[in-house]
Amino acid sequence: MSNPFESGPAEQAKKRFGTLAVIANHVELVTGAGYSVPGLVNKDGESWTFRGKQLKPDARNLHVILTLESTRKDGGAYTAFIDFMYWQSDPVFKATFTALTEQFGEHLEGLHGKKRDVMLQEVTVNDRGYEKVAWQVQRVFKDRAEREVAEREYFAKFSNDTASTDGAIPADVVAFAKQVADLAQKSKLDFVQLVGGDERLSRYGAEALLEAMK
Repeated sequence: MSNPFESGPAEQAKKRFGTLAVIANHVELVTGAGYSVPGLVNKDGESWTFRGKQLKPDARNLHVILTLESTRKDGGAYTAFIDFMYWQSDPVFKATFTALTEQFGEHLEGLHGKKRDVMLQEVTVNDRGYEKVAWQVQRVFKDRAEREVAEREYFAKFSNDTASTDGAIPADVVAFAKQVADLAQKSKLDFVQLVGGDERLSRYGAEALLEAMK
């Protein structure tokens, strides 16, 4: 019998570049309600609602939102985000926060109230049977110009896989986008966020992919 470990594990992590910021709100956990943050929207451009949470300044629970301002291949700007509770038991917290403190200090003093240009690795974690996205910051740049140079160099490695000769989105990319769309629908996830979180799909943008899937 051949050894199944000889080929090494499959690569699951994805790299993303953008301008990172953190939002921290004290919340009360509630049923049937939620709150929104200006600028954070779903694929239809409607305000995203963080359900099960209600803003309450004196509450002990801290809700953390990380935002990443980035640019699609077509030049369009978008803001991706993830969120988690500031709890040791939260899987996204556990996968995300250690890397944040390594880069920005124990109390995130290098990020709180600021925006920082970064490269991060996106990973998937299991939260009570549901897949959720976590971000692990791997590199902090001194400014946007330095980040954009690193971003171009990184994605240049995939330049032969970004488009067909006529500029159309390759059929295999469209097929993969359809699988992602099905996952988003079944799991009640945001398609735009999933596209933004994938190195390959994010180069085309959600709008172009939706048009190609028609």
